[in-house]
Amino acid sequence: MRYFIILFFFTISQHLTAQLNLFDIQYPYTEFAYYVYEDNDGNIWLYDNETILRYNGEKFTTQNSYQHKAVAYNTIHDSTGIVYLKQDRVYHYHRKTKTITQIGTLNQDTTFDFFYRDDADRVWVFTKNIEKKERNVYKITETNTLEFAFNLYHHLGDKSIDDNIELEDFNGNFYVHLWHGRLLVIDSKGNEVKLPLAASENQSIQKPCSVFRLDNKNNLWRITYDVFEIYNPELKRFEIHPISNKIIVENECQKIPGVNLSLTKIFMDSDDRIWLGFEDSNLFMYDAKDNTFINFKTPLIEALGGKGGDIKSLMEDQNGNIWGNKRGGIFKIRKKENGFRSYLVNTTDPEHELYKLNPTYTKTLWFYFGKEYLPTAPVTPQVTSNGDIYAQDQRFSYRILAKNDSLEVIPWLHSSQKQYLHSIKDSLRIYTTWSHYYSIDKNLKTKIIPNPVGFPLRSLSQVFQTKDGIIWASGSLHQQGSFLAQLHPKTLRLENVFKKEDNTEDFSDNFIVKLDEDDQGNLLISSYNGLYKMNLKSKVTKTPDYKFYKKDSIRFDERITKFDYTGNDLGWIFNRNQIGLLNLKENRLIHYITKDQLNLIEINDVLPVNNHTIWYSCRTGIGLYNFKTNENKHFDKTYTLIDNFFAKQLKSNPYNGELIVTSTNGLHRFHPDSLLKLYDTKKIGNENVNLTLTDYSVLPNKSKSVNTFYPTDYKGETIALNYNDKSVTFNFELIHYSYPSRHRYTYKLEGYDNEWSQLTSKSEITYMSLPPGDYTLNIKGSTGGHTWSKNELSIPIYVKQAWYRTWWFFVLVGLLLALLIYALTRYYYQLKFKQKTEIDNIRTKISIDLHDDVGSILTGLSMQSEILEQKATKEDKAKLHRMSELSRSAMLRMRDAVWAMDSRKNNWESLIDRMNEFAAETLELKSIEYYVQHHTITLDKSITNIMRQNLYLIYKEAITNIIKHSDASYVAIELNEHHGQVELLIKDNGSVEPKFSTSGLGLSNMKHRADQINCNLEIKKEQGFTIHLKSKSLT
Repeated sequence: MRYFIILFFFTISQHLTAQLNLFDIQYPYTEFAYYVYEDNDGNIWLYDNETILRYNGEKFTTQNSYQHKAVAYNTIHDSTGIVYLKQDRVYHYHRKTKTITQIGTLNQDTTFDFFYRDDADRVWVFTKNIEKKERNVYKITETNTLEFAFNLYHHLGDKSIDDNIELEDFNGNFYVHLWHGRLLVIDSKGNEVKLPLAASENQSIQKPCSVFRLDNKNNLWRITYDVFEIYNPELKRFEIHPISNKIIVENECQKIPGVNLSLTKIFMDSDDRIWLGFEDSNLFMYDAKDNTFINFKTPLIEALGGKGGDIKSLMEDQNGNIWGNKRGGIFKIRKKENGFRSYLVNTTDPEHELYKLNPTYTKTLWFYFGKEYLPTAPVTPQVTSNGDIYAQDQRFSYRILAKNDSLEVIPWLHSSQKQYLHSIKDSLRIYTTWSHYYSIDKNLKTKIIPNPVGFPLRSLSQVFQTKDGIIWASGSLHQQGSFLAQLHPKTLRLENVFKKEDNTEDFSDNFIVKLDEDDQGNLLISSYNGLYKMNLKSKVTKTPDYKFYKKDSIRFDERITKFDYTGNDLGWIFNRNQIGLLNLKENRLIHYITKDQLNLIEINDVLPVNNHTIWYSCRTGIGLYNFKTNENKHFDKTYTLIDNFFAKQLKSNPYNGELIVTSTNGLHRFHPDSLLKLYDTKKIGNENVNLTLTDYSVLPNKSKSVNTFYPTDYKGETIALNYNDKSVTFNFELIHYSYPSRHRYTYKLEGYDNEWSQLTSKSEITYMSLPPGDYTLNIKGSTGGHTWSKNELSIPIYVKQAWYRTWWFFVLVGLLLALLIYALTRYYYQLKFKQKTEIDNIRTKISIDLHDDVGSILTGLSMQSEILEQKATKEDKAKLHRMSELSRSAMLRMRDAVWAMDSRKNNWESLIDRMNEFAAETLELKSIEYYVQHHTITLDKSITNIMRQNLYLIYKEAITNIIKHSDASYVAIELNEHHGQVELLIKDNGSVEPKFSTSGLGLSNMKHRADQINCNLEIKKEQGFTIHLKSKSLT
């Protein structure tokens, strides 16, 4: 009986292998990996003995390496990093801080046995010293130290845990799975714990030939051959699980010949599916909902290697993917969900069911220009009023019946002809092949329609019937380009042909791609170069009345693919690069989008929903785009379960509201509501999806090596760059791994970019040579459509200013320039002062010499003249007297010159003394009273030589004129100075106007001297004679 079950298992297993296509299996890492795990933030990590790697949605990338290499079984992870053994020392490597801490050292002669991490994230170290009968267990404390817990020797003896015993924990207790159907439960202090059992149960949980396991949800399983029991803690008993009788599990009593079914892991996922991991790469999945039982061994061996690879770990990420590892790498399994009903899939397979049902067609191929082609995508789907669907490929014509969803092959076969079904309506049934076209009766019998005489028909590409029943057709002629024509409503023969030689619109290089009708009954002709609107109310002649909308005028850069009229002079127009809603009245686009904005390679077809929503097809599937919300919902092959899902044509089915899409691998139908509902269930709740910065790289100036940085728990810290860094690259990712192909990103660098970037699947941004300044890089991520992740990355970036452009450099340069200017100015004034001192010294010496030498001579001459005058005759006395006066006058002038030249006299006190002295010598002789006031003068204050000399000479000239020409008896002299501003006032009380020299040189000299010291000279003759001299700034 037991071997019958084994045989039955293998028969069922082989039969159910076909169900593997219901699952998507990926292999993100195909090298040795000890284990894979998910951290609290949803990151997927693996350890391969030397390196820690993290999954970025597409592959595992190296994050960091640590200095100690460890043997795989001497390593375990905790929530923060890796615990590992090197020789006799236990270390902890912190994943984020990249620091290594030594936890402790094992006792001498103690052998490491096993690392274990419990549900509370505590790591336990199991050791053994058999000679001392010690199986000591240590706990790693929160402070990263080893703390003795208990000794297991009296429970286990000399058996090794990693070789003979499985260990798991639940509720703080350890479940040690021994051979011979024994289960040992011990608490955290090493005491044995008895599992409570109901009175009706055997009082011992032990059962011969059994295997015990705890699953990830802490359910306790007891498996005896093919009987799976699960412990019910409420009822305190074991209950048989429906997976029983599906597979026999190897135990100590029974070794199954030729197969290794030693159970390593049992796992229950969020959908309550049971996953069983065995040795020898056997991985089974049991789903009680539909009684599905599948073995994944074959694809795992094909992808990761042959036998001998135990299933070492199983886990489920936050997105419902099942992860595991075996010898050879990591696998990820996700169940596909189908939103389509598909037909004619994989017809390139010669063993396809289609050929078995129709054996006469198995060798029929399509020949084109001498080449043989396999069947291609179904084309031109048409829907009848009762919901039947018709379509063709290059070998068959098909009908899908609405009443029972069955597919039939219709004998409209022309193996060497390309065929199109244009209409299957009750009023018009027509399809074409090369050079001919056919009518179809209600019994699906075909009848060829003869071409007009001399009409070299190559193909009929478009057929359209207006609301008035007029049938229009377009196509191509042999060596004459395209044409537009009408078909006779009864005979369907071509008439009223518009072609090049009739001098009508030239369609020879302007192929017609679609015929339609607007609200006013105008014929809308879509062509490669644009859109024609033909007025059908006027009589149709060889030169019809039409308006042409050229593609260039509406921003379309390539030939038009199609125009679909939606009403109210609006219609959707598109080509492989662009889609737009065209307003025919205004000849402008209301909506517009490009393939790049949709993140597509090209656009194959567009099906309008309304004036703001469209369906589109592309190489990777179909999509629904809403121009109001800018939401893009994309449906790839994961919704069809079909490989090579290159979507082509779209068609609506008014009978049941479904949509039809043809592809390079079959025809598919779906209801939009059902597909959108499936999309919403697949679409991840982005409020639970994190967008993280994984790393950034900087290429410094004059360097060929890139510096890469791995930020830990990035919280918006500023990233500083040097002004001469060549480039900076940011890598980021969404922590969601179910549908990484749908991930889209957009970004904007504030301070550099004006707008958000177009959506891209590339999770990398590079900026070259950013100018100095402050920036903020904002990144948004989406797992599908335009639904964004809960967080938006905001990365402050500071590009340092070049040192020679910084404020401190400018301040320093300013200070240096100020010091230089100060030094030059100081030197200049020192030089000037030195020169002035030298000149003053020379002047002083000259004045002394003149006073001593020339003065003594003149004095002597005057005295001699006076002596001789006493002894001279009367005639000679006059001459000698004159000589004596001249000598005294010359001596006075010399004294003035010496005084003016002497730099020691450059102060106000000297000037005032000289003024008083001159007044005394002149005014007192004339008995003229005078007084000199100088209240605002600081006597010891310096005065320039020019100012002193000119003030004195002006003063002297004024006093001299008063003496010579005025009858004054009183002269007032007032001299003031304040902050360099000078004022001199000389006023007498005379009634006779003083006269200056007739030559006018006296007055002219006074004005000239006033100008030299920047003063104004004013002379008044009212109530006496007044001379007023003052600085110009006081005027």
